[in-house]
Amino acid sequence: MSKRILFTGGAGKAGRHAVPYLVEAGYEVHNVDLTPLESPGVTNLIADITDSGQMFNVMSMHRDFPDLEHGQGPQPFDAVVHFAAVPRILIKPDNETFRINTMGTYNVIEAAVKLGIRKIIVASSETTYGVCFAEGHRDFHQFPLDEDYDVNPMDSYGLSKVVNEKTARFCRTVRGRYLCAENRQCHRAA
Repeated sequence: MSKRILFTGGAGKAGRHAVPYLVEAGYEVHNVDLTPLESPGVTNLIADITDSGQMFNVMSMHRDFPDLEHGQGPQPFDAVVHFAAVPRILIKPDNETFRINTMGTYNVIEAAVKLGIRKIIVASSETTYGVCFAEGHRDFHQFPLDEDYDVNPMDSYGLSKVVNEKTARFCRTVRGRYLCAENRQCHRAA
């Protein structure tokens, strides 16, 4: 039986390339987005990541009609891949970009952790370093930048991605489980 992945933002700029790759690799992919992804082998559900109730429901309901046939209730997801976001500045007002991206990420992670999904992947962005969307000249003390370079976002989008990284690192005990993205694994509480 193949692994079941809940993918948020599969119809987006990066998701529409990642989802078919996962399907081709043999995963069952359920796309959750405001826009369906028309791709063979992918099921879709239209849902809003900024609504925590919708995220809990999305992760705890049947995926598709064939899921009803086995009579064993909704089957859990093996992993969540979270790409859904306002993808850059100047699409929505800055405060709305920040709200959607940060609250959406929190809601996705919270639902996954509380439902016992042990693998959560959250997409970030190079904008956290302040390179993209910077106004005027920027002086970087090293180039190329690496992951140890200090983040210094220059816009609401980049700042939302920094907050999302911190949210993913936030360790939280929920029903005897920890989510701790610092070491990229979930551990059972002792």
